[in-house]
Amino acid sequence: MSGACQDRRTRWQEIQKGLQFIQSTLPFPGSQEQYEVFIKDLVWNLFGEGNDVFKEGEWTKSIEMYTEALSIADYADSEDICVPTGLLEKLYANRAAAYLNIVPGLYDQALEDCEKALQLNEGNYKALYRKAKALKELGRHQEAYEAVAKCSLAVPQDSNVTQLTQDLAKILGLKIRKAYVRSKDSSVLAPGPAPIQAPVAVHPPLNEAVLDELPSNNSISSVPPSEPPGFESVSLPVSATPSVPLPTLTFVNGCRTKPCPILENSQDFDADIIGDDLDDLLDQAGPESSMVSGQIRLLCCRFIMGYISSLIQLNNSDIPMGMAVGMPDVKGLPAAVDLAKNPLADTHEFKQACSMCFVKTGPGVLDYTLHTEEHKCKKDVLLGRMKHSQDKTWKLIRPRPTKTQYVGPYYICKEVSVGKECLYPGHCTFAYCQEEIDVWTLERKGFISRELLFDPFGTNSNIRLTIPKILQEHHGIFMFLCGVCFDHKPRIISKTNKDDPSLCSHPVTKHDFEDHKCLVHILKENTVRYSKIRPLSPQSQLDLCRHEVRYGCVREDDCFYAHSLIELKVWMMQHELGITHESIVQEAKKFWNATASLQGAQQLSNAQRRFGPPNLKMMFVCGQCWRNGQLSEADKNKKYCSAKARHTWAKDRRVVLVSSHERKKWTTVRPLPTKKPIPSQFEICMHVTAGKKCQYIGNCTFAHSVEERDLWTYMKENNIPDMDQLYEQWLQSQKPGWGEETSSNSVRENGKQIHMPTDYAEEVAGNHCWLCGKNCNSEKQWQQHITSEKHKDRVFNSEDDQNCWQYRFPTGTFKVCERFLKGTCTEDDLCKLAHGEQELKEWMERREFLLMKLAKAKKDHLIAPNDNDFGKYSFLLKDIK
Repeated sequence: MSGACQDRRTRWQEIQKGLQFIQSTLPFPGSQEQYEVFIKDLVWNLFGEGNDVFKEGEWTKSIEMYTEALSIADYADSEDICVPTGLLEKLYANRAAAYLNIVPGLYDQALEDCEKALQLNEGNYKALYRKAKALKELGRHQEAYEAVAKCSLAVPQDSNVTQLTQDLAKILGLKIRKAYVRSKDSSVLAPGPAPIQAPVAVHPPLNEAVLDELPSNNSISSVPPSEPPGFESVSLPVSATPSVPLPTLTFVNGCRTKPCPILENSQDFDADIIGDDLDDLLDQAGPESSMVSGQIRLLCCRFIMGYISSLIQLNNSDIPMGMAVGMPDVKGLPAAVDLAKNPLADTHEFKQACSMCFVKTGPGVLDYTLHTEEHKCKKDVLLGRMKHSQDKTWKLIRPRPTKTQYVGPYYICKEVSVGKECLYPGHCTFAYCQEEIDVWTLERKGFISRELLFDPFGTNSNIRLTIPKILQEHHGIFMFLCGVCFDHKPRIISKTNKDDPSLCSHPVTKHDFEDHKCLVHILKENTVRYSKIRPLSPQSQLDLCRHEVRYGCVREDDCFYAHSLIELKVWMMQHELGITHESIVQEAKKFWNATASLQGAQQLSNAQRRFGPPNLKMMFVCGQCWRNGQLSEADKNKKYCSAKARHTWAKDRRVVLVSSHERKKWTTVRPLPTKKPIPSQFEICMHVTAGKKCQYIGNCTFAHSVEERDLWTYMKENNIPDMDQLYEQWLQSQKPGWGEETSSNSVRENGKQIHMPTDYAEEVAGNHCWLCGKNCNSEKQWQQHITSEKHKDRVFNSEDDQNCWQYRFPTGTFKVCERFLKGTCTEDDLCKLAHGEQELKEWMERREFLLMKLAKAKKDHLIAPNDNDFGKYSFLLKDIK
């Protein structure tokens, strides 16, 4: 064990002993002066430990350390012991940095700590900077600008301050000007034979950690904090600033930091954390080319500017805030994306193989061996590996899963990560290795092309995003909707008014459609998903907003980052081709028409197909016979039924029966509801779902069986308004040579309907729930929906959220199981306590995430303001003020 680790362990033992003593009522075995030193040392030790765990990315633990130190400082004050004001100032400022870094960010608490630090020292420019960041995230842009303006006066040349100032100025619509840079005598910067001394008036950049000297009598001075795992200590010559690359760290959740220049030292420092620090490196990793070793400044011989940011200067324009975690940076709008260039060329190497040369050698999903014998390789398999990794084995890069619209970060399969076999081999949508995550992430955003990884100068090097390519991958349609209604809380789906196309179709407030229209991508399958495509601006960043894909971005339309994958693709296409929103809609219509013609031609040559939904059998029988328990179809002449009674075969005397493959029981289907407009999707009656008889007096417009719902959906999609037309088309389907093209205007691809503009012609204004993907056409239906248990479940437990977590859903008891630690817990997944610190940590993070998601749902009026009944999930809200 290294000396640093040993010293840190010693410090931690001192902290535990100190906390144990002050919680007792025992008298201190020493003088009052020694007691004061003991208390101050305990606060310093907690401060140093908090800094160290902060550097390791343990934001929650660092907050605990700083909070404990501040609590002891309050206790010391009650004992007439004065903790240095400078230390209290650092504790508040550093805890604010931890609050800003934690996910989701605790911006209110960060702002409060910054205010307390500024009360102790109004000139603390780091606290001003963090105060501005917190205010910006809270949407208080004017106050944020005033705070960062004060900070800018103290450190006018700091890149982080400049960037934040420019961002706020753009939001507030202020004019941005360049700062005047005074010329300096070169002798001031020239290194001499003596140790480098930083001028007193010069402040280090805010992305550097200021190292203040600690009191010589402080016990912490003899206990240097240890370095975070993965960092190397190097000696620092005065005349040079060499850099040592940080080894690549791979995590199960797919967030991997890229190698970056790092300098470390083994001397003492208190590491007053400043700027974006780890947030810049872990959440906002910039391009390696923009990271350069900065000039090292020393406040005295004993202390060196520490941790990460003192050695890394991030260019103003190279600080992404999106989801390009650990990936090469994606600039705002500097140039078109060149698919012929491999952005992973510096860190990865790729190879083509086939099933003959890449052979499975074991039961695991990664148990493959590459044989190099000469053979005729089909080159139909992509392999990859890290260039600078100790693991030199080639790993299979499977095709990216495209079944879902999931846009969050990719994760490694939990079973594979712990060395077990995947439970869903061949169908698992999780990655099996970090190389797969890296390729999938860039491939989904359109920054990399599999075909060009090996032949960048081939015939396909000019691949470009087009409307047909986007619609082929994402399906759905592009359409203009009323922007005012779309941004309303709750969201209202409103198109042009039939009577006056210049106005929207809102039933009460008619907005000018041309002035307020917005482009929307609509994907309608089992649910309806609307993705707004905002206009491309010079400030737009070609990356996904990491807040939006988790629990919703509070900046909404003011955010510079794409809020959906389809919006990102459209922005990239617009940047390259300069296409307008009107042209996008026109190109989409051309694609739909061409696809419809192609599909129709293909269907003409197909063999006879069965009429109706693919999972249902259908027949028409005599209604009178059916009431008597008989199945009697029509005779050959279609004048009477085939029973002995010979009932008249008339449209009001026949009923349609359907039978599903699952139930294999004939069920009657009532006529399609005549209510206008027809719902976007049919729901099953809640009385029937509960196993009761429908209590509605009249014709219930909800389906009374799954089979009825499926047939109604089929009739709606194929423009069959009533049972008479259904019967006529069913008769046509019984004739030899019948093809589905004679009875259906529906166009399908791979079993999914391609939605045409006419499919949406009957829709009028109505509320839309983005959580459930459901449209409601009346206020009563809307209130029933947002108060339903199924809707509330979507807030806490949606399908996409499952990809983000590695452990069980929280049980409500946020403690570690002592029996599990001893190896005696027998309840496994039924245990109400967390099985380990990692699971407890994820439970705490998951609760914060769910609270943020709930806040977003309430903000969008998807939850009634006074509704706090969330059934089985209510335990998550306890102990929350």
